[in-house]
Amino acid sequence: MLEKFFQEVKSKPYIPPKELVFDPLKNVTTNPQILLDTLANVSKLETQRLYDVIMSGYPVLLDKEFIDTNAVVVARAFVDEKFIGIFSQILMSKVNEFTYDQKINCNRLIYEYIIYKNNNKQTMSKLYALARILNQDKIPSLYGYGFEDQTIMDLVISRYSTQDEILAMKRVNCVIINSDPDAMSEQNIINIYEKLFDRLTPMFEGIMFDVWNKDNMRPAQEEIYGRITLAILTILENAPHEAIMAVLTNFAQNRQLLHQDKPLRINLKAIAVSDYQRIVYAVQMFERQDKFALV
Repeated sequence: MLEKFFQEVKSKPYIPPKELVFDPLKNVTTNPQILLDTLANVSKLETQRLYDVIMSGYPVLLDKEFIDTNAVVVARAFVDEKFIGIFSQILMSKVNEFTYDQKINCNRLIYEYIIYKNNNKQTMSKLYALARILNQDKIPSLYGYGFEDQTIMDLVISRYSTQDEILAMKRVNCVIINSDPDAMSEQNIINIYEKLFDRLTPMFEGIMFDVWNKDNMRPAQEEIYGRITLAILTILENAPHEAIMAVLTNFAQNRQLLHQDKPLRINLKAIAVSDYQRIVYAVQMFERQDKFALV
């Protein structure tokens, strides 16, 4: 019986088994070490190999946990001209597929270099070009107000460099206060806020808890600092009464629970009723409730 089986096997043509090819790129998302090793050796890798790994691994690269865990390696890669060039190519073809979180994390990496290590003009230029692609849907909203292109880029990068809207507000205000005072009128500051933010409470708290020492400010900065305060009061004054009350309630609660020892930008009980009648009325109503202190 076995002999008959052997004869049948011999009579059939031999078909060699298919060779199994292991492609490590398909495992970048499940094995981040492949991406990490690549980022640590950007200058040593062939361009095509680097492109293939980044193309496969950009979702990992732009993951907050991966960035936080491997901050030094990722930061070094993001200022390497070879890496920036390749990442820009990938971004151009994939930007519409990027999630909101991925865009935030990418802006964060650009922001951190621009703010803390802006000592290489060529690298800065490439990072701004990268940011222009990344934020192509946000940048046009600030056209038409007389801002310089550099200011628009800094505003957008700062706004979308963090998920924390209060921190984003502080970062945006830092750009505003260091800009040309002729461009930063109260109305233009309002325009910036209305284009870049859609929630009033974080805007208000981002200003109320952002106190600068006037002794350390230049005259132009001090002037813009005052305009920022007026801008947020004007926005609040024009909001519906229910919205004003909600902002005051959230602000008072957050101050009591999270920022009790922090100084406030202004005393809400001391603003002029002639300028901000509706806010003054809301503050008086809030005070009668006697739940949380506003000052």
